This record gives sequence, structure tokens and C-alpha cells, in this order.
Amino acid sequence: MSDRDIVTLEQAWFWRCPRCNEGNFVRSIPADDLAEQPDDVIREALELEPWEELPSAEELRGEFFMAPEVVSCGKCGTEVDCFTPDPDDEDPTGSDADDTPSIPDRLPEDL
Repeated sequence: MSDRDIVTLEQAWFWRCPRCNEGNFVRSIPADDLAEQPDDVIREALELEPWEELPSAEELRGEFFMAPEVVSCGKCGTEVDCFTPDPDDEDPTGSDADDTPSIPDRLPEDL
């Protein structure tokens, strides 16, 4: 056995603050934390339709990690959205849209 310490690696996301340019890491959200949430929250996070069966806690554990929707810079405190809003949420006509979240291509006007 080694005299060295052992650590557990965790999945994380790297991002650079648009205001101060500081590099930041934020932890991924493991789906086993999600398993403790109400069914409607799980369905929304996994984008499941009402008729689709929910995965069991064992099926979720270690399989899925999610990115946070909002991050905060550790240096300057600026909060930034990670994804653009879902077009389905803004379209009252209910027309079909791509379900894939997109990364913003420019900084918000208020920064």
C-alpha cells in the first residue's frame, strides 16, 4: 500500500467569466441527487414525456451528469446563464423546435 493520499475525482465544467475573464470550475450535478427530487423535476431534467417510465435510482446513479443552468464567478461574483432559453418556453403557438440547448454566441447586453 502507498503512503500517498487518495482523492475522488468529480466531473466538473470549466468556464471563463465574460466580465473579468477569470477561469472557473463548477461541479456537475449527479443524477443520483436528482433521484431525490419529485417526479416532475426528474421528468423535466431528463426531458421525459408524461407516459415515459422514470429510471430507477440505480439506473441513474453514476450514469448521468447535468450542467448547471446558471454559474457565478468566484472572483467577481457575476452570475451568467449557461444556455439560451428553450424556444418552446417562449413560443405560445406550440410549434416544434430543436430540443438541444444552445450555447450563447454573444454576451448579454447588460454585462
